[in-house]
Amino acid sequence: MNLVRPVPAGAVVLAPEPLRDLAPAGRQRFWRSLGDAPLLLLSGDLAAWSNGWVLVRGFLHAESREATYLCIELVDGRLVHVKTPVTARGKIQEVIWLPPGSRRLLLQPVSCPGEFELAELSLQPLDWFRSFFRRAWRVRKTQKKHPRRLLRRMGWPRLGPWLNVPRAYEVANALRDHIPHTSYARYLATVDALSHEDRKRIARHIRNFAYSPRFHILLACAQAEAPAAQDTLMSLQRQLYGNFKVQADGELPQGVPPRQEWTFELALPARKGEPWRLATAQNIGHKPAWVILLRAGEQLAETALYWLATEILAHPQAEFVYTDHDHLDTDGARHAPIFKPDWSPELLRSANYIGPAATVREDTLARIPDTGAKSPDSRHELWLRVLHAMPGTAIRHVPAVLWHLPPHPDPHRLAAQADLAAVRQHLSDIGVMAQVQPSRHGLCHVRYAMPDPAALVSIIIPTRDGLALLRPCLESVLHRSSYPRIEVIIVDNGSQDEATLAYLAQAAQDSRVRVIRDNAPFNYSALNNHAVRIASGEAICLLNNDTEVITPDWLEEMMGHLVQPGVGVVGAKLYYGDGRVQHAGDAVGPGGCADHMHSKLERDAPGYAGRAVLAQDLSAVTAACLLTWRQLYLDLGGLNEVELPISFNDVDYCLRAREAGHRVVWTPHAELFHYESITRGQDISPEQQARSRREADYMRRRWAAAMRHEPFYNPNLSYDRPDFTLNPAPALRRPWEKQ
Repeated sequence: MNLVRPVPAGAVVLAPEPLRDLAPAGRQRFWRSLGDAPLLLLSGDLAAWSNGWVLVRGFLHAESREATYLCIELVDGRLVHVKTPVTARGKIQEVIWLPPGSRRLLLQPVSCPGEFELAELSLQPLDWFRSFFRRAWRVRKTQKKHPRRLLRRMGWPRLGPWLNVPRAYEVANALRDHIPHTSYARYLATVDALSHEDRKRIARHIRNFAYSPRFHILLACAQAEAPAAQDTLMSLQRQLYGNFKVQADGELPQGVPPRQEWTFELALPARKGEPWRLATAQNIGHKPAWVILLRAGEQLAETALYWLATEILAHPQAEFVYTDHDHLDTDGARHAPIFKPDWSPELLRSANYIGPAATVREDTLARIPDTGAKSPDSRHELWLRVLHAMPGTAIRHVPAVLWHLPPHPDPHRLAAQADLAAVRQHLSDIGVMAQVQPSRHGLCHVRYAMPDPAALVSIIIPTRDGLALLRPCLESVLHRSSYPRIEVIIVDNGSQDEATLAYLAQAAQDSRVRVIRDNAPFNYSALNNHAVRIASGEAICLLNNDTEVITPDWLEEMMGHLVQPGVGVVGAKLYYGDGRVQHAGDAVGPGGCADHMHSKLERDAPGYAGRAVLAQDLSAVTAACLLTWRQLYLDLGGLNEVELPISFNDVDYCLRAREAGHRVVWTPHAELFHYESITRGQDISPEQQARSRREADYMRRRWAAAMRHEPFYNPNLSYDRPDFTLNPAPALRRPWEKQ
C-alpha cells in the first residue's frame, strides 16, 4: 500500500479502535476480521461535526472485502450505513453527511473473515460548496470515463446527472468501488439478469431485423443421455429468438415432440400461459443458415440465438461466431465462467479454447471435407479445419456467456483440453512441419521445425556496469543456449566500474560477441536502435542484462514461432528470482496503460483457463526478451526514441507491428529469469516520475482505441489490472441497449 498523502489542514487524524469481531494481525496497521460485520470505532464524539458535511480519507487493502461501510451511530442507537467505495489502490475518499444527533462514526471495513490493512484515516469538515464540488467532480469524471450504456445499466439518472446529483454520485461510487475477487453470483445478478423492459426491447429489436438469420441445431444424443437431452431441448424452447430448427442424432427423451416437429419459425416461446408471439422479419435473399453443434446436456442462455443473430447481422462478412461459456453444477447453479480472448490462431493450436460455444455458416461448413469431424465430439478438429484459411475479419467473438455446459469435475482444466492427434493432423494437412507433443501440464506443445540453415539471430543487450547481472546473463546466452547461430551485441552505456570494463574486454574476445560504446544519456530505445542498425542477423532479440536463460532451447522455441506466416514478434515467459511468474505477456488497457498478465503466479500454475502455460497470440510482449525480424524493426522505425525513451516502447512497438498486419505471439516454452530493472533502478526522483507520466500519457493518447478493447483479454474481466478476476461493471454492449 502506498501511504503518500499528508493529513490536510483542518483534518483530524483518526485512531481506529476495535469494537466487534476484530483482532490485531500481529503487524502494525494490520487487522484480522473474525466475522461478516466487524466494526471499528473511528470517532467517539461527533457533537461538533453533527449536521454537516465531512470528508473521510484513508487507505484500505484486503484480499477479500465484498463491501465497506461508514456507519453513523445516532443518539437513539440507530446506525446509518453509508456504502463506501475503495479504489483498486486501496484509496478511501468519501464525502458524507452527518445528520443531527450523530454520536459516533464507525467503520465496517470488510464483510467477511480475513486479514486487511488500514491506515491514514482522517476526518475533515466541509462546507456545502466544497462538498457539492467534490461530488460533482466525481460524477463528471465518471461520465467521461464510462460508456453511456454502462451508466444507464447502473441506474444513471435518465435526464442527466445534474438534475439528480445524489443518484449520479451513488452510481459513480459503485463504479469506483473495487471489489477483489467478485463472486460469479454477484456478477450474474448485476450483469446477466434480464428485466421485463429488457425483454420488450429484445422483442422490438427482433421485429426490426432486416432479415432473420436461421439456425440449424444438430443435437447429439446417445440413448443413455435422454434426461440431459431434455435439459438441452428445454433451453431451446426458452429462446427469445425463434428462427431455428433442431435435428437430433439419436433417441429423444420421452414426451419431447418428434424431430420433424422440432422446427420453430420466427416464434417466441409462450410465457405465463400467453400464446406464442411472432417476431416477424422477412428472410431476404435466401441467406445461408448457421449450424450449431450441441451435445446432450449443453444448454443455451435464453438470449443466445438472439445475440448470435444480431452479431451476424452487424457483421455480414462473418462466417464463424463464438461466445463465452460457463458450467452448471449438479443442482443446476451456474459457476466457473470461461471468458475467452478474441480470435487467437496459436491458442487454438495449443488448446480448444473456443470449446463448444460456436456457430458456423452452413456453406462454410459444407466446404470442409467429410472426415467425421462434423460432430460435437470432434469440435477441436472441426474448428481447426474451418478456421485455418478464414480471414480474421470473418471470425467474431461475442464476449457474453451464452452456453452453459453440464457438470465437470475441473471446468478450467476442461477449457484447456486439446486433441493432440487433431492438431498433428491439421498441421500435416496444411504443410506445417512441427512436432506436437503433450506439455508437462498434459496440454498441447507445438514445436515448429526450424529452417535449414537456421537464421542468424542478433541478441542485443544494453548495460551499464552491473557486472553481477551481466555476467550470468551473457554466460547463459553463450554457454547454455543450444541455438546454433547467434551474435551478441552488448551496448555499453557508460560503464565506469573497472571490473565490468575488464569483463567486457574479455567477452569481446569471443567471436560471437561485439561490444559497442554509447555514452549518451540513458535512452533504452536509442540504445537498441543503434545496435539494430549495425546488427548482422536476420532476426533481432532484444534482451535485458538482468535476465538469465533457463531452457537451453529458448531461441529455437521463439524462432519456430517467428518463422510462421504472419508472425512479426515473439515473447518469452519470464520469472522473478524466486520462481514466480514475472511476465506471461502484456495486456493493453487493463491496469491503466499496459501490464503483465499472470504476474506473481507460481511457476507451474496453469493460470486462468490454462493460459499461463499455453502459446497464444497477444497484443504485446516485453522487450526484456523480444524476438522480431530485423527488417520489420527497421521498417517500423524501431523503438520510439522521442516519446518513449524508457518505458512502454516495447508495447508501442508490438502495437505498431499489429497495426501493420503482423501477429504477436507469446510462448511459455522459452523460459528465462528476469530480475526486473535492477541495473537502472526504479523511477523515484521527481524528474523520473514526470518522465514516466509523460510516457504513459503518450501511450494513452496514441493507443486510446486499443486500450478501450484489449482483444486478448475480455471486457468481463477486471480492467483495474489484468489478473483475470471478474469485472462487476463491464463496459459490455448488450445488443438491445441503446448506445
